[in-house]
Amino acid sequence: MSMGVFPLVVILAIMAGALVFHNLYINKIFRKVKETNDGGFKKEELLTHLELPQGSNFNTFMIASWMLFFVALALFFFQTPGISPWYYFQAIQIASSEFGLIVFGLAVMIVTALAAFSIPKVYRYYIVSRGIKALMVNFALPLLMISIAISIYHGTVYPQASEQSWDLFWILGYVTLVAPLILLITPIVCSLKEVAK
Repeated sequence: MSMGVFPLVVILAIMAGALVFHNLYINKIFRKVKETNDGGFKKEELLTHLELPQGSNFNTFMIASWMLFFVALALFFFQTPGISPWYYFQAIQIASSEFGLIVFGLAVMIVTALAAFSIPKVYRYYIVSRGIKALMVNFALPLLMISIAISIYHGTVYPQASEQSWDLFWILGYVTLVAPLILLITPIVCSLKEVAK
């Protein structure tokens, strides 16, 4: 395993865990309602009744945050040799182009657009407090932009950076990538109490 594979697996495991907990949460509510309801109904009907409007501004921020998260993830793990075994410098024509990073970022956005637009729909099934919304809106995007800036710095100085500064910036870049992810799944994490009951 190279330096970047295990940390990438950790991030993917966090995302998979959030998906599992979301499904547990919905299924538990479905079972509870089914027990107290004599008539038969479908899960789709329950989801319709569970929907809570979170506000257009919040939804827009979350779509932007998830799109930027996928770009930051791709830049951090696939832009620089030494982070993971796969990197976009292997595509020489794109990497050597003046607009290589822009092309790379846009390609990631296009590939992950469906996920970035679909994931924020999950929030409609949770009661998200103003405090949590404020944390998500105020910190997710800035942290992701810091992570992207660090990835660009990595790509610029490689392989000239000293090992000490490389490790420091790698850790900082990873933290500023994971922290927004934790913020973005906070509503699901907060529902764990309900799942556990």
